[in-house]
Amino acid sequence: MLFLVQKEELLALGAFGSGPRGQSLAQVTKDLRIPLNSRNALSDCVGDARVRSGAIETANLPDALLKLLGTARQGQFAAFPVLGGQRVIALVYVDNGLTNRAIEELEILELASAQAGLAFENELLRRQMAR
Repeated sequence: MLFLVQKEELLALGAFGSGPRGQSLAQVTKDLRIPLNSRNALSDCVGDARVRSGAIETANLPDALLKLLGTARQGQFAAFPVLGGQRVIALVYVDNGLTNRAIEELEILELASAQAGLAFENELLRRQMAR
């Protein structure tokens, strides 16, 4: 799931996979907004630009997200900040869905999110210069 960091909230931009009842996760999360002033693993990730990962059942994930994903989910999650030059501009949330396979290669995912942040920011700067 990809979230855009706005002034006061995280806005879900897109997702892939299946929701708890088999529906498209992109459809399920279409209007999801998570306030940044609430204390949870995602807002903390944005605040200090550090990866969060662990067990879903013991993590402090936002209630709105857990409600959409379903309470029966077990397993792991990871949240990766996507850094621009000066701040976190997006957040990537991943979990292992309904499977019990571990999320592996966290370092590669963290590197990919850093590269994506640079690409996003470069594109924004390119568009500003074109104006």
